[in-house]
Amino acid sequence: MLDQLVHIINSSNTEIVGESIFIQSHNVRDLNCLNLLNTRNCIKSFNRNGDIVVFEDLRVGDSVNIELSLYELTEMGYYENLDRFVKKNQYTIPTHQFYVRDINCFSTECGAIINAYTAVISLIDTIKENAKHCYSEAGDDFSIIFREDKALLLPFVYSATDIHNISENNISNINKVSEILKNSDSKEKMIFVNELIDFLSTKDDNDKFGFLLSNIDSFFERANNAYQYYIRDFSYNKLQAELDNEALEYSKKIQSVINDAQTKLIAIPTAFVLAVANIDFENILDNKNIGIVLSLFVFVVLIDLFIRNQKSALTFISQNIDRYKKSFKTTNKVVQESFETVDKEWKKQNRRVAIIRCITWSVPIILLIVLIIFLLTQKPINIDTTAQ
Repeated sequence: MLDQLVHIINSSNTEIVGESIFIQSHNVRDLNCLNLLNTRNCIKSFNRNGDIVVFEDLRVGDSVNIELSLYELTEMGYYENLDRFVKKNQYTIPTHQFYVRDINCFSTECGAIINAYTAVISLIDTIKENAKHCYSEAGDDFSIIFREDKALLLPFVYSATDIHNISENNISNINKVSEILKNSDSKEKMIFVNELIDFLSTKDDNDKFGFLLSNIDSFFERANNAYQYYIRDFSYNKLQAELDNEALEYSKKIQSVINDAQTKLIAIPTAFVLAVANIDFENILDNKNIGIVLSLFVFVVLIDLFIRNQKSALTFISQNIDRYKKSFKTTNKVVQESFETVDKEWKKQNRRVAIIRCITWSVPIILLIVLIIFLLTQKPINIDTTAQ
């Protein structure tokens, strides 16, 4: 039926006067359609050749002027312009088929403008769901949104112009805001609601919702940035606490490598002092001296095995640290900064192990060299150069 009505209007010369639409010189072809419009009180009058006639007087082929009621036509889903459509369906999307003439759009094949209208209705519904109180007054809906320190009275007042000005990108952001506000018990939703209160609090009541629609991109960017800052700060603090704890644990492990060996390492200088003190420098080749030197080298080999174990422990800890660092691919800088002290401590302890190992081997080697020098000094080799 709506298709037939639209065909009649669009194929005729029309004029809008007040709440009536006048169709000039309509050639009657579909009596059934006119009869249905007449029974639904959509037709105010028929005028044929200057005379007012009733439907029963009409015949196929007659040329008549028809006055239609715009109000009754809207009940059938016909809207002369988007402004009438928005006023009639300001808060509820029609469930029946409709047609908006000025944008030449049926509900079944609507484009960006009706998509924008649908997005606006969805946004209104989600804001109402997050409001503490909603009410209607003089045909307009209102919501009151609270937070701890501030409240916002938001009248849902908008026009067809606001709908026309919504771009496809705006539609996307309106839908994103609606989806976020639908999430129950969401930190993101809470932040968006708080930002909405701040964003509109300085505007006049009747301008608030229109301002939100025309600046939805700015609002979404502002609210999304606030949420990202919240997430980033929360994540950073949590990560930093974990890194600090792990860095402390690794520092303890590195330090324990040397600390646990201190009692064993004290034996090194003691053994060297005793060995040197018991050397008989007057009789270098004495069996006691040979036994002391051999024992000293055996001692050094055993100590070196122990030191090698400590170095292996440091290497194992270093590998664990590297694996832990690599598990934070997207926060490598933060990890490196947190483990900077740990890395320095590892290098320091590794250097100490190397120094201890060098000292351990250098003392018996130097002692052996000294004994050899004493031996050569005490018993020089005499070469007979006299001729036979």
